[in-house]
Amino acid sequence: TAEVYLLTGRFAEAERDLMEATKLVEKIENKLIHAHLYENWYKFYEATGKYKEALEAHKKLFEINKALSGEERDRDLRNMTLRFEFNKLEKEKEVYRLHSIEVEDANLKISQQKQLIEEKNKDITDSIQYARRIQEAMLPFQEEFQDLFPESFVLYKPKDIISGDFYWCKESDGALILAVADCTGHGVPGALMS
Repeated sequence: TAEVYLLTGRFAEAERDLMEATKLVEKIENKLIHAHLYENWYKFYEATGKYKEALEAHKKLFEINKALSGEERDRDLRNMTLRFEFNKLEKEKEVYRLHSIEVEDANLKISQQKQLIEEKNKDITDSIQYARRIQEAMLPFQEEFQDLFPESFVLYKPKDIISGDFYWCKESDGALILAVADCTGHGVPGALMS
């Protein structure tokens, strides 16, 4: 499992497993297993930036490989190759499983965040729609405007759902009063200012 941890960047777990493997391998006389252990130590040290230790592990690996006899080495190499391929498949399977779990977790978080954003967006939009109804109720009706100013029209196009710009008209004591306001700012901020 140390190799899986190395592949996934979980170096503390990899070091722990390599230390346990070292204790077990010291009791075994198989040079090929020793070589495999030092190869993993070499990879660990190289991945963690401990280049001096990586060099030492590589030297030990080189010495062990040099000491292995041709016939013994060939036989052990065949066996180790088979075990290595099997272990490699198992590790790839484990990496894939871990990756799948991470992807599922990420998708779940994204889904939850999306739902939260949609709820907040709906709340905000509902509030702004309610503000639009209030704003429209405060503006004069088109008929009222046409009665006071027969040759006129109103072009009222809010930037967003509500607007900071507004118009107003009224007849008072025979005088026509007209107000047209252009608020600094647009949309919701301008409407709040108005």
